[in-house]
Amino acid sequence: MAGVQPTGRRTCAQLYDAFTPRVMHDLVAYGFCAPRSRSAFVAAGNCELRRQACRRNTAGGLISEGHLSGFGHIREAVRQVRGEPSASGR
Repeated sequence: MAGVQPTGRRTCAQLYDAFTPRVMHDLVAYGFCAPRSRSAFVAAGNCELRRQACRRNTAGGLISEGHLSGFGHIREAVRQVRGEPSASGR
């Protein structure tokens, strides 16, 4: 790990969301929550686009534009870092 924490300067994350267990795994692996607090973290609204301190999958994830071997996630991450609007207009 590069020593980056999920709070502070980082305001967006593009997670591979092919299936729900993968997202739950990544929330823990990337330090958004502890393993035993995943359900509470999600139930508190932390994965809702408008309510999150650190927005995730701002262009809609795989269901929207994330396929192409993840290229859509990379493109959306670049948009977010640059402060440009996402493809979905969110």
